[in-house]
Amino acid sequence: MFLLGIDIAKLNHVASYIDSSTNEVIFSNFKFKNDFKGFSALLNKIKSFDAKNLIIGLESTSHYGENLINFLFRHDFKVALINPLQTSHLRKANIRDAKNDNLDSLNIAKSLLFTKLNFVSEKNIECFSLKKLTRFRNNLIKQRSKAKIQLTSLLDLLFPELQYLFKSKIHSKAIYSLLKKYPSTEEIAALKDDEISNLLYASSKGHFKKEKSIELKSLAKTTVGIKDTSISLHLIQLIELIELYTKQIKDIEIKITDTVNKLDTTLLSVQE
Repeated sequence: MFLLGIDIAKLNHVASYIDSSTNEVIFSNFKFKNDFKGFSALLNKIKSFDAKNLIIGLESTSHYGENLINFLFRHDFKVALINPLQTSHLRKANIRDAKNDNLDSLNIAKSLLFTKLNFVSEKNIECFSLKKLTRFRNNLIKQRSKAKIQLTSLLDLLFPELQYLFKSKIHSKAIYSLLKKYPSTEEIAALKDDEISNLLYASSKGHFKKEKSIELKSLAKTTVGIKDTSISLHLIQLIELIELYTKQIKDIEIKITDTVNKLDTTLLSVQE
């Protein structure tokens, strides 16, 4: 069996190749770029060896190796992800310094002999995608929360009474629709009763009644809020940003569901 260890980095990777039956180092410290030319150079380097008798090992430490893992998997190589602790033990046994890039790929190749191998499968590839999607979703949720806090702060200046009237419903589609169309208390106060009630009723699917709309208009007339067009502009932009985040989160959740369904299908096919 032949073992290829690859030390992953951002721009360049390093590979070492050993024959497990003789412990002979066939080549070591072969450096190649993290691009198509680099990947092709690696293939040319190992093309004379039978892929069925070759195991490729990489540490599962960062996203820098995902492109190479996917590339090798699509070329039908057996790729194993290695716990960095395994190579760490070898590194400590072989060298005095904490890390040496010239030996890391060789240690990774050797560690394939001493650890239970977890080979990359289609499921792993989908899991990489799922991990990125969930991370992206969580980031968008955090950004949306920050935007909502900013929006609440603006309303404290522009129309503080609004929060007493609607409380938790400030961040609702109905209020957003109203404030995007009429971002100042002067505009809200100037509306006819039917105009404001129809807008809130339609955008809330009937949850906001006419009495609430009239009360809102009355508060707009007597508000102690600041009359500032710059705040109104910022208000509109924040609402649009929150709505964009909400749409993007929904799009990602659809993709997450599709990916999970693919994973379920893969698991079922393996079991069958």
